[in-house]
Order: sequence, then structure tokens, then C-alpha cells
Amino acid sequence: MKVKPKKGRTAASKAPTPPKTYGRVLNSDKLLEQEIEFIFEERDQAGNQYDFYLGKITRMPIVKSRATGRFFILPWTDIIKMGAEAGL
Repeated sequence: MKVKPKKGRTAASKAPTPPKTYGRVLNSDKLLEQEIEFIFEERDQAGNQYDFYLGKITRMPIVKSRATGRFFILPWTDIIKMGAEAGL
């Protein structure tokens, strides 16, 4: 006797989807620092200082933490995805 498979979720589809992440975090890099253009500086509510840059060639927004020296780069493709998800 054949049994029809049940419609609905499979075991694989029950797994939670990983959270969407955007951008990349990079450690301090002298080569990267030569390829960016300083725009302005800012502090967050906790008083942490950040420098904002644009890539000289790609014009991608880049944030550097003064405390850690690490960079956060947000590619334009990620910005477009975020805008679309927000209802742009």
C-alpha cells in the first residue's frame, strides 16, 4: 500500500534561518588605509569615537573604530538589499 507523503514542512525547513548579516569587519590594514578618504568623525551615545570614510575607488561607506582600529565596510549591494527589505 502506497502512502502519500504529507504536505508541509520537512525536517530541513524546520531549521531556523540564520540572521541576515550585512557588511564586513576587517582588522586594521595599512593598505586599506591608503585606499580610503576621510569624511567625518562621530561619537555614539556611549562616547566611543568613530571615523567615517569612503573608498577612493568603490566609494563604499567605511567606519573605523578608534578604540579597536577595526573597520566596518558596507558594500553598495548590501545597502540596496537593506533598502529593498525596508520597503524602498
